[in-house]
Amino acid sequence: ILIRYAKSPVLVIIDADTILELNAIKNLVMPFVLYGNVGATGGRKVPITKSLIVRGFWDVHHKFSLIVQSKLCSSIIALRRDVVDEIPSSIGCPDTYISLYIRRKGLKILYVPSVIGYAIEPGNIWNFIKQRKRIYVQHLYITSLVNSIPPALQPRLYIKALIETLMKNPRATPIYIGCT
Repeated sequence: ILIRYAKSPVLVIIDADTILELNAIKNLVMPFVLYGNVGATGGRKVPITKSLIVRGFWDVHHKFSLIVQSKLCSSIIALRRDVVDEIPSSIGCPDTYISLYIRRKGLKILYVPSVIGYAIEPGNIWNFIKQRKRIYVQHLYITSLVNSIPPALQPRLYIKALIETLMKNPRATPIYIGCT
């Protein structure tokens, strides 16, 4: 992705299979107007799937994003054009790559949970596991490139998110345990 040729000071990157709620883009870019030190914002991905485990995973991911507040979800991102010139084609997780550069520049990443995008997720649990495995390998690759560990590779944060999610909905324990 070549960012340096963009004209706008704020760029919005949305996955092709993501359907946004009304006013999502406006709400995603509003923090750039309100606060001067924002490097990127991210919205909340809500899966379209019948799999309770996949939905449970994204519930925990949402709680994780609320805790970390410096994590982007690749489905819905807005970023300052001057944060990074380009995203190499070898990068399969641009959200992780962008996040690490933004933190290095001392800028904030804001999670905007009111910005919701619906995306089709694998309905088959094995396909979902394969997808998550590819993302994990990409996180390891990006870590080796930029010599920084993304929040997604810090288990203590996920454990905290899982506990908070379980406290909110204890009846879903088997679903959430299956997604960790």
